[in-house]
Amino acid sequence: MLATLGMRQVGDASTTANDDVAEVETPAAINSIDGSRNLMPLQVHVDDAGNAETALIRRQSNSRFATQLRELVATLSANRTAQAGAHSIVLSGVGTDESSSVVAASLAVTCAVTGFQVLLVDANLSRPRLHSMFGLANGFGLSDLLGSANPPNLLPQATSIPNLAVICAGSRVSNYASLLSRQRVKHRLDPIAGAFDYIIIDASGLPPSLLARISAGVDNVVIAVKRHVSSIRTLEATMRLLSDEGVHNSSILIIE
Repeated sequence: MLATLGMRQVGDASTTANDDVAEVETPAAINSIDGSRNLMPLQVHVDDAGNAETALIRRQSNSRFATQLRELVATLSANRTAQAGAHSIVLSGVGTDESSSVVAASLAVTCAVTGFQVLLVDANLSRPRLHSMFGLANGFGLSDLLGSANPPNLLPQATSIPNLAVICAGSRVSNYASLLSRQRVKHRLDPIAGAFDYIIIDASGLPPSLLARISAGVDNVVIAVKRHVSSIRTLEATMRLLSDEGVHNSSILIIE
C-alpha cells in the first residue's frame, strides 16, 4: 500500500470541505479541511499492514519504508534543538484499522535502529496490540499508570530491538475512556522522559475526543487515513478537537 504524507498546521482549522464528501478521496480534499499547504509529501510503503509481526517490522527497518520514516522524523524534528528533551509523537488513524499501529511500531523501530533511545507507548486501551507485536507481557502498563499515583519508572519493558522499550496498555479496564480523558499521558510520562530521545504514543482506535485529550502537550500528531475509506467528517472533527486542545503541529498520512 502506498501512502502520501503531508505536513499541515492545524492552527485555524476550517470546515470548507463539501458536506457531501463522506470519504477521503484526494489530497486536495484533505487540504480543504484547513486550507494549509503540503510541506513535504512522502511516498511510504506499508507491506501487509494488517498482519504485522515483529519480523515484518524488523524487515522494514532496512527498507525504503524505513528511509522515508526517517525523513518523516527529520521533518517533524526540523525546528527542535538538542535541549528540547524527548520528542513526543502521537500516531493515530481515521478508519485505518490496525495499520496505524503498524506505522507507530515501525516508526519506533526505525528510530531505535538509527541509534536513538525510543519509548513506544500503547494508548489503545480498548484493543491493545503492541505487546503481541513485540512478544511482551501485558500485566502492567499505561492503564495501571493512569489509574494510580505510582511513577512510570518500572513500566518500560526492554525489547529484542536495541534502544527500544515499550510501555504496554496494561490491565484491562472498563473505564479506559475516563482514564485517558482525565489524565495527561505526556505529563505522567515526564519522570522518565529524560532517558529517551523519542516517545511515540500509539493512539490507534481512539475516538477523536480521546485522541485530542492524550495529544495535549505533545510535539507532533500524525493521523493516518485511507483513501475511499476514512470519513472526511471524522477527520474534520479530529482536527477541530486537536486545535481546541492547543495541538497545532499535526500531519496526515494517506494510506492507499
